[in-house]
Amino acid sequence: MGLQEQIEEEAARMNKGEESQTDEKKTEEKTETKTESPAFDILAHYNTNFGLTAATKEEAEEQLKTAYTKYNEIKDLPEKFTQTQTELNEYKTKAEGFIGS
Repeated sequence: MGLQEQIEEEAARMNKGEESQTDEKKTEEKTETKTESPAFDILAHYNTNFGLTAATKEEAEEQLKTAYTKYNEIKDLPEKFTQTQTELNEYKTKAEGFIGS
């Protein structure tokens, strides 16, 4: 094998390498465009997960704020009820003391 043949084979091998690299790049570009995910729809997320019927994102967020505010008001009710029952029993005891004397 002569020097000229070696150079030609090496050139052919290098050209094939470049072609395969460009083919790989084209394949990667195609897969990148195909795998783009759709934009996240926050309104659909709110309506689905929280059972809202809002028409806009702002309306949905306002409904959520209202719900959380009401929850924060209500979550302390059992504790307040127990406290009120205790106070009522104390007042009953005092009232019975006044009536008995």
